[in-house]
Amino acid sequence: MSPKLSVVVPFHAVESYIEPCLESIRTQLYPNIEVIMVDDGSPDGSSAIAERYTRQDDRFKLIRLPHPHGPGPARNVGIAEATGEYLAFVDSDDLLPPRAYTRMVGSLEQTGSDIAAGNAWRFSNSTGTRPSWTHRQAFEEDRTATHINEFPLLVRDRMLWNKVYRRSFWDAHGYEFPAIRYEDYPVALRAHLEASSVDVISKHVYLWRDRESGDSITQRTFDVDNARDRVTSAHMILDSLAEATPAVAEAVHAYFIDVDIVALAGALATAPAAYQPELETLAIGLARRLEPQQQGPTRLARLAHLAFRDGDVNLPVALARWRSDGDRAALLKAVGRDPKLYKVPSVVRAITPRRRVQNPLRPRRLRAQLIGGRVENAEMFLDVEFKLRRQFAQGATVHAVIEKGRGEIPIDSMEPVPGGVRLTLRIGADTVERLGRKDRRVRLHVRNGVLRWAGGIELVDAVTPPVARLANGRWLSARRADANSVALHLGYVVNPVPAAARIVDGDFVLDFAHHRTGTLAVVRPEPTPWLSVPIADGVARIPSADVLEGDPSDNPFSGRAYREVTVLRGHSWARVYLTNAVDEIRVGEATLELQPATAGYLQLVHDRHLDDALLDAEATESATNRRGEELANEEARATDA
Repeated sequence: MSPKLSVVVPFHAVESYIEPCLESIRTQLYPNIEVIMVDDGSPDGSSAIAERYTRQDDRFKLIRLPHPHGPGPARNVGIAEATGEYLAFVDSDDLLPPRAYTRMVGSLEQTGSDIAAGNAWRFSNSTGTRPSWTHRQAFEEDRTATHINEFPLLVRDRMLWNKVYRRSFWDAHGYEFPAIRYEDYPVALRAHLEASSVDVISKHVYLWRDRESGDSITQRTFDVDNARDRVTSAHMILDSLAEATPAVAEAVHAYFIDVDIVALAGALATAPAAYQPELETLAIGLARRLEPQQQGPTRLARLAHLAFRDGDVNLPVALARWRSDGDRAALLKAVGRDPKLYKVPSVVRAITPRRRVQNPLRPRRLRAQLIGGRVENAEMFLDVEFKLRRQFAQGATVHAVIEKGRGEIPIDSMEPVPGGVRLTLRIGADTVERLGRKDRRVRLHVRNGVLRWAGGIELVDAVTPPVARLANGRWLSARRADANSVALHLGYVVNPVPAAARIVDGDFVLDFAHHRTGTLAVVRPEPTPWLSVPIADGVARIPSADVLEGDPSDNPFSGRAYREVTVLRGHSWARVYLTNAVDEIRVGEATLELQPATAGYLQLVHDRHLDDALLDAEATESATNRRGEELANEEARATDA
């Protein structure tokens, strides 16, 4: 039987990463694949690991190149050997969720589109899993049979690995990768422009690694060779915009200003003097091809772009150094030495948060994150960390509130830790009774003398927000509201089926007081069928081994999966409300838990403890040089918001 999907995996010197990558491909729930691994002259043990997969699974094939050619040419070699109706690419240090190809190939089969593309996470041992900044907006919701001309945000979708291409479309347009770094964007954007339609999938289909060592291509932003290839790639893309609509062309220009111009300024700020002339030529040449954009890029990026266009490299370098060390005085001093003093007001405006003039009578923006949470005796505790310079944090007073209409509900807070940047919020019964049924955002107010700061609390994927069980079928949960801020939600399980849980011989047993017969189901994503068990005399037993069978975790890095538990009542499924707490169950290297979801209904969570040797391989590498391109962009965007 011919494979339906060909997956091309080029690799070079990735001995610490390639095994979990290949394992995430091998365990895909879409089985009809071939995996073409191209060894691009690896000097380490990567090839031996790849060869082992060819012996264990006949879907894996290995091609060896005698010396390094680069990821683009290595991909071209793999494509020439591919025989599938569809084509996909994986970078050898990344991971795939188990249903990635089921979702993308399934979408193409239904719509007939030329490309299916999905959302992505970034991950590392130090930060866990978090949304990819460059994919977040474009993949916020599903869009079938769309096009980049209809949805210009797809210009940010510059990678290959979160996609499946129809092979006939690929061959018809003769796509081939150049022998440079950043070889993917010229092909990815051209394919977006030439596709008849594209399916956008909001579900995450890819995990993009931040190497702890900082040695991946996208993390070596400040190398001169990296910068040279980045600019070459950008020029290739700009050359391909003849068929693009004005909106798409403007979006591409804005994206390059926001990302690549900023990266080139950073390279100039850190590179040795010998490389400065070439970097200056590269930056000025690219800047002069990019039209100024008022919408999209940050103010810092726009200012750096205009300076490069004017042949000025000193201002972008000064801005890059300020973004790195936050030394405002050094920045203004550097700008003040410029004979063109009219630039000073522009710089001051660019580094001053918009609508947050440094006025002691108005609060400044406070950045805070939820770093943990717990529930004790039906009370919720939220652990919060906020960012404030040490000289301001010392001696500051902090109070937290819940927004309610035009008013506020105060929250009790425990004493902050020394330094004043961490504190714990207590949501007690008296506070809960004042919430009402709407989501209520939580905000912090900080005061030090006449200076004030205020802001919401960001909720990131790496933290699981707590859920508190209250009386009368009510649930209090902390969940993501607009702009990722934490909101408190007081919910009720609608028409719940109450059940008590216990453990019998390593299985969960649910006792239903008012539901004597029927079916209980653990809801699982396609293609895994729901796990159904009978309810007899008000009792349902969930076999632990069956819970794990055929249902891998949605996130191969965290190892966790969340599955709703429902009961067939009449002709419809009803949610279950758990009336008591129960311990977790250990099944081999996995654990099973029954816990409430954010809306209060029952869910079964299975956590497959990952192989520590694989997950910790990169933890032994130096973390001091981690300067990932995306993290830098996020920090700059937060500063410039």
